[in-house]
Formats: sequence, C-alpha cells, structure tokens
Amino acid sequence: MAEIVLSGDQDPFFSANLFDNFGDLGASIKKYVLEYQSRTASNATIDTVADMKRFVEEYPEFRKLGGNSLASIESHASDLKAVQTVIESPKFSHDAKIRVAILYALRYQKLPGNQIQKMVQDLLKAGVPESRAALVFVTLNIAGADQRQDDLFANENFFSRGRSALKGLKGVENVYTQHTPHLVQTIDNLMRGRLRDTSYPFAFPGQGAAPPNPAERPQDVILFIIGGATYEEARSIALLNAQHQRGAQQGAQQAAVGGVAGT
Repeated sequence: MAEIVLSGDQDPFFSANLFDNFGDLGASIKKYVLEYQSRTASNATIDTVADMKRFVEEYPEFRKLGGNSLASIESHASDLKAVQTVIESPKFSHDAKIRVAILYALRYQKLPGNQIQKMVQDLLKAGVPESRAALVFVTLNIAGADQRQDDLFANENFFSRGRSALKGLKGVENVYTQHTPHLVQTIDNLMRGRLRDTSYPFAFPGQGAAPPNPAERPQDVILFIIGGATYEEARSIALLNAQHQRGAQQGAQQAAVGGVAGT
C-alpha cells in the first residue's frame, strides 16, 4: 500500500476537519461537494467579460477547489502512470502486478496510444516469469474487445463515449458510487425489450413452441452469474428495482441476481 502524507498546511479541508468524528466528516464532505457543484454551475453562467471578472473576484479559490479532484472518467496518462508505479514497486506481489496490467489492457486495448506491449516488458523487468506475463495477451485473446459482444467500457464509439461523459457530469454526488456496472445496462435493455438477440440468444423451450420475441418485455428476470455477483451489482439491481416500482402503474418489473462463488 502506498503511504500518503496529509498536511494541514497544504490541504485546507484536512486542516478544517482534522479532529472531526465520522459523522461530522461525512457532513463536511457533503458540504464540500455541494460547494464545488454550486461553483461549477456558476461558472457555466458566465457570458460576458464583466461576469468573468466578477466570478474570479468572488471565488478566488475556485481553481484550487476544482484541482482537488477525486477521480477522472477518461485519463489514460494518469492510469498508465499508476499502473507503472505498481509494477515497478517491490511492495506488490507478482499476482497483483499482473492483475493491474490486465485491467489496463482490457480498458485501453482500443486506444491507439496504449502501452500494453511496454506493460508486459515492464512485468518481465520486474521479475515476473514470462509465462505469467503472457497472461495479459491470453486475457485479451479470450475476453478482449474483439471477443466481447458489448461495449463494456462505453468508450468504443462516439455515441457511447458521449453517453458516458454525460453520465459522469450529471448529478454526481458521490465519486465512490459514480461507476455503474455493465450488468445494469444489460438488464435495462432487457426490461425495455432492446436486448439484441445476436448478443444474447434465446433458448427455445422445446420443439413446436413459438420462438421468443426479442421485443417482449419480461416481468421477472433471474440472473445467475458464475463466480457470484459483486456488492456493487447487487446494489445497482436493488436501485433499478426501486426505480421500476416507483414508475410502474400496475405490475413492476423485478430482477434478482445471484450466483456461485468461484473457487
């Protein structure tokens, strides 16, 4: 684990909340985020030079506040640096280094300037056996962009990148819950009758039975995931169910998710 030194001289938020309890800290974080959102909203209404001058005078720390970013949506350079730091560090095991290299390769495989080849070379320099470092390419051959049926990271075409950017800009209150599992988009498309049968073929119930209609909206959905579902996926499905219950007039669509944990 990396060690981070927090200083009240360099971080006003840390200095102001140094001795707060967990409840007060949560309230302060919420206030901090709301303040940032209000300031960014004010920035969007600047139309004239006078408005710009007024904004700079009124919010001298706007740039500094905006610089305390917790996460970025699409940042190849910072992700590359972070992965290289893990690979070069002797504190991490070979397995951990391989995992982050695989995640990087899956995420940026389609990026023209990706450094997947160099990442594998860095693994070899860090002492990872060649047979283990090759797992990066093995994973891409099995589950890479050319083998996946869906746009897993919502960044493989112009329209999906636009939707991803809008999702990251609107109504983000908690960066830790900003990410939405790909499973949610799949279930949403299924419940709306928009799931492509080419990617998700139907299993016919038997001979003589009528073929399923892809546009038909199911009432109940049961998902069985080999390896088990994550807490994030379970949370997202629960929120999706609640959303459908609020919007339904007669019968609400429901989804249940589960599976068997891998060994």
